Formats: sequence, structure tokens, C-alpha cells
Amino acid sequence: MLADVPPAIQASPRHCAPATLSRALAWEGVPIPQSNLALFGGASQEKGVSVMDFYEALQPLFRDYGIVLQTHAVRTAAEALALAERHNAAARADGLPELRIPESRDALDLGVLFLGADRDCLRVASRPGRGRFLAAVETEISRGHPLLWGVILGIVPEPAESPPGGHLRLIVGYNAEERTILYSDSWGPDCPVKVMDADDAWAITMTLHSLDCSGARSIP
Repeated sequence: MLADVPPAIQASPRHCAPATLSRALAWEGVPIPQSNLALFGGASQEKGVSVMDFYEALQPLFRDYGIVLQTHAVRTAAEALALAERHNAAARADGLPELRIPESRDALDLGVLFLGADRDCLRVASRPGRGRFLAAVETEISRGHPLLWGVILGIVPEPAESPPGGHLRLIVGYNAEERTILYSDSWGPDCPVKVMDADDAWAITMTLHSLDCSGARSIP
């Protein structure tokens, strides 16, 4: 586990992306306040921003300072819809409610798409790619890099009550023997480390990235 990843409490309920990225950058030795990241990335106090739109908006900043965002997993709209269809097939087999697949595929909100997903059905549906996810986590943690982990809350029960929908948090460790993910959120006074079953973790994963700051220039 990566101990002592700096805490950074969200400035607002909508600032999980700026706060989480600020924590990862501080760990990598490139401190940038979450307020700056929110400004450049388009996250306001009133309205959040999708993780991928946030990263895209920050690309000029990353290029200017030599920060490389490494992609390990991204569920595109097409992949998310395919996952939802596999969930529904498993749900039908078990006589459970199905997810509502929108007729329009434009501006797909993954938090809305997976609202009400059954945990076990989603675990079955998400089996493809699970090995690559776990390998990426093990590799990056062994190299000393936390992972920026975009998830859908409200599917897997967690220690603290959290509103359902999209969220960004950090993976800070992996227990291969117990097959668990160690993660930390940007809320609470100390950003404590929590544990989740690795299969559950992959089931709710929408994005997974890490940072390469080995060639980063100092931030004024």
C-alpha cells in the first residue's frame, strides 16, 4: 500500500475530480491546488464535470508541465451500453429488474445508466477485462503510483453513505492474497483508506488512470 498519500478534502460536493487529481499530483511531487485544477478543468461549485471531459480540458496544462496521464481503462459509451446489456441478460435470468437502456445514445450519463444495477449481475457482466484491470493496479502500485479511479457509486455497499452516481477516488493499494482493492476518497477529515473486493471494484469501474510525472517541470 502507498502510505501517506496527502489528503485533500473536496472544496464542494462537485469537486471530487479536482481534489483527487490534486492528491495524486502532490504524491508525485507536482503540487497543484484543487482550486486551480477546478478552474482549468471546468468544474464549478454548482456543477461538476465528467472525468474524461475534465482530463481533456487539462491536457494543455499537462503538456506545458510535462505531466503524462496514462490510461489503463475507459468504458466508452459503446462499452458501457454493452455492459448494461450484459447486466440485463443476467438480470433476466435471475428474474431481477433490468436497467433502462436509453433510446438516444448522445451525452450518455453513466451514473443514470447504471442507477439500480444489481451488484451480482454487474459482476457477471463485467468479467471481460477484469484481469487487465487487476494487472494494471498491481503494476502501478508496485511502481509507487496511486491510480485515479472513476466509479459509479450506489451499486456496491460501502462504509460511508454516498450519493449514487459518478465519482473519482484514488486506489492506493492491492492485496493479492485477499483479492481486495485499497482506496481513499477526498472527503472526511483524514481521507481514510477503505477496502473493497477486487471483483466489485472492477464491476463499478468506468475509468482508470495514473500519472507519469518523471519528466515534469516545476509548477510556479
